[in-house]
Amino acid sequence: MSATAHLIPKPGLLVADPTTLRFLPVEGAEMPLSSYWLRRLQEGDVVRRPAVLARKSNLKTKPAPVSPATAPEAS
Repeated sequence: MSATAHLIPKPGLLVADPTTLRFLPVEGAEMPLSSYWLRRLQEGDVVRRPAVLARKSNLKTKPAPVSPATAPEAS
């Protein structure tokens, strides 16, 4: 199993994934730490997303219930 990291492109840059030939999404993606991605990190083209944030963003959450007192009024 190879190491991976959640990588985010530097704002304003389009960074291509050499495997898929598509650009890394603005919100980033989990990528293998290959020599290509390690170079991108070293050059500053991408940054690592902190592991805690990456795990939290993968959790499915449901919206908080709306109580009648806080519900918006119908017009």
